[in-house]
Parts: sequence; C-alpha cells; structure tokens
Amino acid sequence: FPSHDNDSVELEGTVVYTPEVVETNGRRAMNFLIENHRITKGGETRFRYNCVAWGTMVDKVQDKLKEGVFVRVNGHLQDNVLELPDGRLFHYSKTCADYIEFDE
Repeated sequence: FPSHDNDSVELEGTVVYTPEVVETNGRRAMNFLIENHRITKGGETRFRYNCVAWGTMVDKVQDKLKEGVFVRVNGHLQDNVLELPDGRLFHYSKTCADYIEFDE
C-alpha cells in the first residue's frame, strides 16, 4: 500500500453483491460493499463496509471488482448526509478507495 496519511483507512474483505457504477456530478463512481469476519468475545462477527471508487480508479478496477473477490482497500473516509422522507437527516460514512489491491 502507499504511505499512510492521518485520515487513512485500510480494509480487507470479500466483495458482497455486484458493484454498481453510477455517474454523479459528471464523474463516474463505483459503489461496492466488502465484508470480513472477526473473532470477538461472542464468537465470530461479520462486518460490512460501504466503499466507493471514483473516476480513473473505476476504469482501473471495473473488470476485476466483482462479487466474491477478495480485496484490500486503502483510502479515506467520506461523510455523507441523506434526508429521509420524514425530513430527518441520516449521517453515514463511506471509504473512498485511493488504492485497491486484488489477490491474484
């Protein structure tokens, strides 16, 4: 992985579902979900993480980033706000992928 910044995030896991490519504000984005398992006091726990790749990163990984593939993602957090139908605000974060590595 490249050098770390103070706000860097590193995740590894298996891609869940088929990644979705959308165009947002004139830029291509690929949304994907990765899952990993961790042993906790209560047994094995499954964790899922929302990730997004932007622009040229989409072009680099679109053919490889598929459901069931194991990946390592290095990136940073992106905070988002979604207004719900009842007017409440839902705050959530995604990992913006700066670098994606595949087991080959």
